Amino acid sequence: MSKDKRKYSSEIVDGVEQAPSRAMLRAVGFESEDFEKPQGKWLLIFFSSDTCNSCNNVRSLINDLTDDSFHIQEIEFPKRKDLHQRYGINSVPIVLIANEEGVVIWSFAGVPPSDLISDVVSSL
Repeated sequence: MSKDKRKYSSEIVDGVEQAPSRAMLRAVGFESEDFEKPQGKWLLIFFSSDTCNSCNNVRSLINDLTDDSFHIQEIEFPKRKDLHQRYGINSVPIVLIANEEGVVIWSFAGVPPSDLISDVVSSL
């Protein structure tokens, strides 16, 4: 695939020095039918659980985002236990940001500092 067709992800995953960034590509497990098609340029995926108190804190941070270039999808355990198992999610909360090509460009496990998600979103 040419670099022009991958104008966003090529900056993040091309080249030897970017090998760690390629660790979470859709090609190694992410299936597009498992996730909603983002209306914006980015998809923020939030793995959570209905019994997780920390998830409430992260949910609050995510709900405060106002950037229209992001589509937010919460994948809650046990409702979507199948996706938690398929992608090896053993603890929550986990937040991922993927581009329109399905490449995960940022992730965080646990409760991030209050301004971290908004800072990442504004930098994209």
